[in-house]
Amino acid sequence: MAVAGKNMSGRPSVARSSRSLGARPAWHIAVKSPMLYSQQIGGIQMLLRRVVAHLRKQEWTAVALDFLIVVLGVFVGLQVNNWNTARADRQAEREIIAAVADDIRREREELDVGRESALMSIRAANAALIAAGQPPTVAVQFPNSNVGLLDYRSLDVSGAALEPIDTNASAWTWITARYFPSASSAAFDTLVNTGRLGIIRNVELVRKFQLYRQRWESLEGSQRAIYRELRDRAVYVGEASGLSPFTNIEPAALGALVRESPILRTTMRTHLEYTILHLSQMAAMDAQAAATLEMIDAEMAR
Repeated sequence: MAVAGKNMSGRPSVARSSRSLGARPAWHIAVKSPMLYSQQIGGIQMLLRRVVAHLRKQEWTAVALDFLIVVLGVFVGLQVNNWNTARADRQAEREIIAAVADDIRREREELDVGRESALMSIRAANAALIAAGQPPTVAVQFPNSNVGLLDYRSLDVSGAALEPIDTNASAWTWITARYFPSASSAAFDTLVNTGRLGIIRNVELVRKFQLYRQRWESLEGSQRAIYRELRDRAVYVGEASGLSPFTNIEPAALGALVRESPILRTTMRTHLEYTILHLSQMAAMDAQAAATLEMIDAEMAR
């Protein structure tokens, strides 16, 4: 997905879609019909008056029949109420799942923009490093596989990391003007906050939702604590070399500055390495989103 523009913080912007869940969707609250209760109570009272009248006349057969009618009436009434409640719950369940799916689709759009922004940053940084006579960075190697969302030790983006960028592009802007995707969890949060998570019968689907949300929290936590901080540090170091985030500087000219400034070179390479990590983390998050939507589609088709 192409980045449409940049917001005031220098990050490319993305149009956010919104979805109204309705003024009072069925999954928020289920109200019993007072008229239905009134009709049931009225019928029971009438039968009880008949039972009393038969008792006074000692008409035992009629008493037994009336009693049986009362019991059957109460039983049928309860069953009808239970059936109506179950039907309302099933409708509410489908609305909940559909709302969560809509949020996940919006999150995939966010991830698309975030990955495109990261790729442009990686390409611009490598173009400047190459112009400075330095080797590019296309992979990050971990000493072990315990890296959170990632299930592999080596993060290699060599195919995309070296794609050429426009020689007239503002390389420093692409390096520092990053976009950080955010979650759209309104439906799931409402479900949890209202205590209605149990309305979803598929326990595995509920676990999938919970794991998916935990991983989004991990991604957003990494963005706050690591990736934004490193982007900000690169901006500060760039200022010492006369670069603002929106300085219009070509890769070759930026390479000349990088060649002369070891701290600018090291800072940019560090930012580049963590951008590769961020890109891989967003890709893993998108894979989780796709798997969750696939599970939702299977549930809705049942």
